[in-house]
Amino acid sequence: MRLFRLGYHHKPGDFRELGTSYYSVPEAAHAAGKLNGERHARRVALLDTICVYVRLDYVSIRSSGSGQGRHHEQRVSETRRGACFWHGTT
Repeated sequence: MRLFRLGYHHKPGDFRELGTSYYSVPEAAHAAGKLNGERHARRVALLDTICVYVRLDYVSIRSSGSGQGRHHEQRVSETRRGACFWHGTT
C-alpha cells in the first residue's frame, strides 16, 4: 500500500509535511492546487512536494484476556517515507 502526503520547504533545511494522506499522486496534486490558492492568500509557503509512503510489513500480536477466554489482536504496521518529488504543484 502506498500513501502520498504534501509538503513544503519552510526554510533551508526545514522541510515540513501536512498530516493528510492521499491514495494517489493525482489526488494529492489536485488537493495541492486547491490548498495552494488558500496558502497564497495567507502568504505562507506553497506546497511544492509530494512524498510517497510505503507500508513495508505488519505484525499481528495476539494476547489472551483476563482469564475469561477473551483474546486481543493488535496489528502493528511499519510505514516509511520512500521518496519525495516535486510535482509542479505550485
